[in-house]
Amino acid sequence: MKIDSSGNIHTSYYDWGNKDLKYATNASGAWIATTVDSNGDVGKYASLALDTSGKAYISYYDSTNADLKYATNASGAWVTATIESDGDVGEYTSIALNTSGKAYISYYDGTNADLKYATNDSGSWVTTTVDNSGDAGITSSLALDTSNKAHISYYDITNYDLKYATNASGTWTTSIIDSDGDVGWQPSIALDTSGNAHISYYDNNNYDLKYATNASGAWTTTTVDSTADVGEYSSIAADTSGTVHISYYDWTNGDLKYATNQEECEAKTISVSSGKLAIKVDKSKDVTVTVKGEDGCLVEGATVNVKIDKSGRKKVSVSEESVNTNENGEAKFTFTGIKKGKAKVTFSVDSLEKKITVKVK
Repeated sequence: MKIDSSGNIHTSYYDWGNKDLKYATNASGAWIATTVDSNGDVGKYASLALDTSGKAYISYYDSTNADLKYATNASGAWVTATIESDGDVGEYTSIALNTSGKAYISYYDGTNADLKYATNDSGSWVTTTVDNSGDAGITSSLALDTSNKAHISYYDITNYDLKYATNASGTWTTSIIDSDGDVGWQPSIALDTSGNAHISYYDNNNYDLKYATNASGAWTTTTVDSTADVGEYSSIAADTSGTVHISYYDWTNGDLKYATNQEECEAKTISVSSGKLAIKVDKSKDVTVTVKGEDGCLVEGATVNVKIDKSGRKKVSVSEESVNTNENGEAKFTFTGIKKGKAKVTFSVDSLEKKITVKVK
């Protein structure tokens, strides 16, 4: 699933009943599902990417012919193409686009048990074997950096390792990231704004969710969740601040779980949208209080209290006496004029205070 710049949702998926590749979007305002490819048993291992115009690009596996296929509606109508048909190729696809709409795909070569990579960046499709050491490439995940270089996390089934490949240097290099037991199944990779890699994956020995990153300059691995059997089917994202977010499955309890390394933001400052507020009798105006922590982080869930001085209560009323801040660190209060005069208002969060004057005209 992907979300375009307008907030519309796009998803590609396999129709088990009809053995077709399908695509659905709510871009028109209502959900519309389309059969993209029904030529044989097609659509497994589908991966979706969107260009800047919201057009869809899908890589997927043709089970009937054991081929890697590709579909896009960039021209306005769906067009499908076979990218590679040399043996049994195309399982476990992962697709990414550059800003020009060129596609980059990682996938598994079942005939040779290799990790492979395809791109049409040059104008025509070119395929490359990235890793042919043992049985490598199952459950790959691909991300592009700002230079359109590929970064791929994948599972080495011969050695039961988590591996990583990139062509950032101009040539493909592969690395073993974690070899502590049977690890690396179903990895998901994301890059932060600095191009550092973040990978979530499953530890099949200990049944844990694990995480690896090279953000420090060298690869480090961490067990994120070890409560029961957790960590399969993970998906990772890094936000603009470099904070990592992971969704994953808890087999023991049958639950969807979420993990993040975001540090708790404690309230250090409060600010008010207006130091002096002027309103007319029987009219209302909003005041927004913003709560921030150290380094300007936005505090979510802080309780902002408001107090009007005794004489001011006859001149102005407030919508609520306390409001919790939203994800932007903001709490909104509505003041209504009752009688001409001035009121002194104090906003507080724990020991922090901010005072304003409300004048009713």
